[in-house]
Amino acid sequence: MRRTVMRTVAAAVGLVLVWSGLSPIPPAAALDVYVTPGTHQLNDRTWRTTCSPYSSTVTRCRTEIIATTIAARGSSFVSTTGWTFNNLTYKESPRGQWSGNPLATPGEHTLDGRSWKTECDTPTTGRNGCRSWIRASVVDVVSTNPARHGWKSMWVFNNMVRFDGAGQPATPPTIQAPTKACVGAPIPSGFDVLANGMPSLPATGQQPAGAFNPQYIGNFIRQVLKDTRSTAAQKKCLATTAAGHLLARSTTRVVDGVTSRWFPFDFDYSANPSVSTLVAPWYSGLAQANILTLSVLLEDISGDPAWRQYGRETFESFMVPASGGGFTSREKGFLWFEEYPTTPGTSVLNGNFEALIAMAYWGKNMNEPRATAMVNETLAELRPLLQASEVDVEAGLL
Repeated sequence: MRRTVMRTVAAAVGLVLVWSGLSPIPPAAALDVYVTPGTHQLNDRTWRTTCSPYSSTVTRCRTEIIATTIAARGSSFVSTTGWTFNNLTYKESPRGQWSGNPLATPGEHTLDGRSWKTECDTPTTGRNGCRSWIRASVVDVVSTNPARHGWKSMWVFNNMVRFDGAGQPATPPTIQAPTKACVGAPIPSGFDVLANGMPSLPATGQQPAGAFNPQYIGNFIRQVLKDTRSTAAQKKCLATTAAGHLLARSTTRVVDGVTSRWFPFDFDYSANPSVSTLVAPWYSGLAQANILTLSVLLEDISGDPAWRQYGRETFESFMVPASGGGFTSREKGFLWFEEYPTTPGTSVLNGNFEALIAMAYWGKNMNEPRATAMVNETLAELRPLLQASEVDVEAGLL
């Protein structure tokens, strides 16, 4: 099986003479186009997938996408639109049976004169998975003014291998009692901490005392990490203790093998008097974005690589539409991350933009094309989005 897999994939790629900038854009959690046979519409693209037995224990799926590509025809380059190979996916199977296979062995490999490279269990691949690229000569844009195409040698995504357990969420650690480093550690101004180390606001008009508020806890952690009065040990103690409460109260959903992580508000909240009260547990795009970017900082300060996986699971919550219990909405004709996912959406502008900043940060730092695509989608629709956010007041538009 070790060489058979590689030979079969190489044959599927052939000599790559066409390049359209295609990349493995993972689908929303509600539909995994890579392993669902048929023709699908997702993210305004048309996908087609076929699956068949590859061995007695592995099913392989081939996914194509309607795309415009540039191909070399003699001395010219011709644009065509049609079905274009996107990638192969080997469905979940035991990791052990892939031992020694280049498609499941990190690093660069050479087979039949072709160069391959494989990553496994990284932010790009996710836990329990590998992705492989092949080095190929492709047609690409070599200049834009004037537009001109030419040949380039580059890594081209080819396939992914999924192992059993790909949908299992990372297991949150048990909340640890604050260490001695927390004793006497300065608490950032404006924050309160309960005896168990969980930051929590006093009772307010809409929040009971001791309530779990993930946005408040996230902001507390950020202030702790910036507090110049604290030692490194104090920062780590306060931040990881608070983060432990975040994880302990988080929940996960697994849809089509994709795990998303959610941080609930455990109290009812009236975000908009004109719509129904949000009933606990409810989830905010603002809080999810706050924790998403915090996961990178928490990995650094705690030294625990599991935070990278928690971040990936948190990012998957942005793939769930409001109609499916999430907070990502397009009900007004453009992308919006609801700070308060009421029905209809309350559409808080600053909450939406803070979530958008988190998408830009995650897309850049974690090489996540879906996050970058969301940022680009919003920027393309920025004018109508802002116009829809205008409010008539006596002095003019606000």
